[in-house]
Amino acid sequence: MERDHTGRRGVRFRLHVAAAVLSAATLIGGVYNAHQAVAAPTAPAPRVVPGWPGGITSYQGRYRLVKASRASFATTGELTLFGRFVKGVKGLQLSGILALYSADGTNALYVTHFEQVGAKRTASVNLGIYTGPVIGAFNLVSRKGALLTAQFVPTKGAPVSLTFTQISKDPHP
Repeated sequence: MERDHTGRRGVRFRLHVAAAVLSAATLIGGVYNAHQAVAAPTAPAPRVVPGWPGGITSYQGRYRLVKASRASFATTGELTLFGRFVKGVKGLQLSGILALYSADGTNALYVTHFEQVGAKRTASVNLGIYTGPVIGAFNLVSRKGALLTAQFVPTKGAPVSLTFTQISKDPHP
């Protein structure tokens, strides 16, 4: 075995060891990457569909808030869903007004940009006006007959579960 004057193995030996380590790392990396390519199925991305199923009509209905998971958020309220014309956008756009009443006062929130991604139905919640700042999301949990269950997910803070019952299908009750 070659050794230099300090007792260490020679340069040639170290080069052979380095080449062997590099070859092994390349081989293992190639096997690892090939394993990943075989094991990682590619699922098609969910398609984003504007609006919610049921079509967009000029008036969807009015719902009364019957339960909120936090009384500080709302004790009573109403959700009105309808189609409206938006400048620069073709056709009716599903929109809503969420009026909430609590011991601290009244809040009027505007629901816009209704989307469906797979089974998930969501919309943006804006403050003050339809084009106001987005303060959260309105996620539909279930809709069975006249009962609508949703979750308001604020950009800051904990989600609030909301249960509504439909009180009107007529825009002029």
